[in-house]
Formats: sequence, structure tokens, C-alpha cells
Amino acid sequence: MHPRTAENHGYGLLRYLRWCADKGVDPATASAVHVAQWADSLEPADPARCKPLADGTINNRLTAVSVWYWHLVQRGLLDGNPVMLVRRCPGTDEITTPLATPEYCVRLVHQAEQYRGFMRHRGAVMLGLLITTGARISEVLGLDVDDYTARVDKPCLAMGVGKGGGTRLRVMHPVVAGWLDRWLTEYAELRSTTVEKLREKGGHLPLFITASGNRMDYAQFRKYLRRLCELAEISDRLTPHSFRYGFITQARDMGYSLDQVSGAVGHRDVAVTERYDRAYARLTNEPGVEIGRELDEGLELMREANSLLLAGAEPRGGEGA
Repeated sequence: MHPRTAENHGYGLLRYLRWCADKGVDPATASAVHVAQWADSLEPADPARCKPLADGTINNRLTAVSVWYWHLVQRGLLDGNPVMLVRRCPGTDEITTPLATPEYCVRLVHQAEQYRGFMRHRGAVMLGLLITTGARISEVLGLDVDDYTARVDKPCLAMGVGKGGGTRLRVMHPVVAGWLDRWLTEYAELRSTTVEKLREKGGHLPLFITASGNRMDYAQFRKYLRRLCELAEISDRLTPHSFRYGFITQARDMGYSLDQVSGAVGHRDVAVTERYDRAYARLTNEPGVEIGRELDEGLELMREANSLLLAGAEPRGGEGA
């Protein structure tokens, strides 16, 4: 299990156990009714400042409790899992993440290349990896220098895939590999060494560092991305996940199958990839857009007819006016 997933599960389980303690319910003898009551009571830590919990968040909390109960069942401490009888919140295909379109990607990389010095090639290669691999930002930020290798004369990165861990080789586009080579040259200069010695050092030397030499984190990349969006005059609030969404939709537009795209982005279940596919299809095939187009065409015909009538009409008041 990914550390972040384990942390989220721990938080969900803690809230459930606290609820049981407050209600005087023994978790070992709790029924599905108790679990359902707890799920109905879930709300943000600060309801006055935060929106209600999304259905997906509530389902994640239920999953955390379910995993805990299954663990007890497998150890022979309980006979059953009460969460299995609780109805989950209905799923949704809605994707709220703004889409990083090809046009946006070009404008962002162009702005990244305008930077001078330290930020220039590091930013370009990070954006290039997000755009061309569909990787999660955590997978990109977690790369080490010795993850960069070559197989069959092609530049590759041993990149993490899936939330459950594991790695596999991802082939880089030559342009992205070129940015990476230039970034490693700058990286070596920062450490007063050569690229060869830098790569020989191996270990867990982070590939993407800040000016202080520490591994770049999520908040720092978000800040950098916001700045690029401002310079590129992009009003949409893009996030690192926007590039993953963009990769999936663009690959599907190019004709790649769901299985191929799902494998590329590391989804364990093709149904997850299909959710992105359906969400994008709704945006591009929205009936209201076609209806609005016909309305606009009809109005345009009416305007043209009205203009012709006005052009041929006599002045008000007749000839003697």
C-alpha cells in the first residue's frame, strides 16, 4: 500500500473509532447500522469553512474501516465485516480537474524555456514528463538520478507506476531526454562535479532539486506551475493532475485503446481510465452545444432576413415627409 494511502486509511479508521467511543459502541460488535450511522455523520473537520465531504471521500473512509475489519476477520478475531452490508455513495464520472489541452501544454513549456539559469531546463523536463507519460506528480518528484538509463539505444526512466508501488521503464521522447541531459549538466555544476561522477554516485540522489539542494516537493511545484500559468495567460486553475487527464484524453483521441492507455498511466483497473474517457466524451459531445449551435444559426438567418427587409424599406413618413 502506498504510504499516502495508508495515512488516509489510518485517518478514516481513527475517526470511526472515535465515533464508536463517543456513542458507546464496541467496534468488535458494531453492526452495519452503526457503520451506516457513522458514514451519515461524516463532515469536514471545520464545517464552517469547508465544503461537505464528497461522495468519493466518504467511500474512502468506508474502505479504510472495511480493510480494518477484513484484517480482523482474517485473523479469526471476528466472524464478519459489517461494512460489506453498507451501501456506498453512488459513483460519479464527474472530473473536476481542469484539462491540460495540447495548446496549454505548448504555451507552458514555451514559458518554461524562457526562464534563465536554474529553473529553465528543470522545469521543462518536469513538464515534459508529465505531458508525455501521464505520470503522477509524486512519481516524477520521486525520481532519482540513477533512474535515468538507456535501453536499446533509447533514453528511459525507471519510473514508479501505480499507487501500489513498483517501477517500470518508460521511454522518453528525444526532446524531453535532451532537456533532461541539459538539466543534469546544470545539476552537476551546482554540485561542482561532472555528470559522469553525478551518475556514478547513485544512491537516492534526487533528480529534481531546489536551489537549496533538497528534493523538490509538491507545494513547490504547484507554486511554479501557477507562475507559469500567469505568464502563459492561462486562466484555468491547472494542477499537476491536469496533465494526467490531458494525456489520457489525447491518447484516446489518437486512437489508443482503453487497455493501452490504462497500462501507460498505471491504472490497475481499466474502469478508472474509462471514467476519464466518459467525462471527456460528455464535454465534447454535450447535446446542449449542438442545440446552441442550431439556435445561433437560426438567429443568424433571422438577422440576415431582418437586414434585407430594413435595406429595402422606405423611409418612415413616406415621400412627402
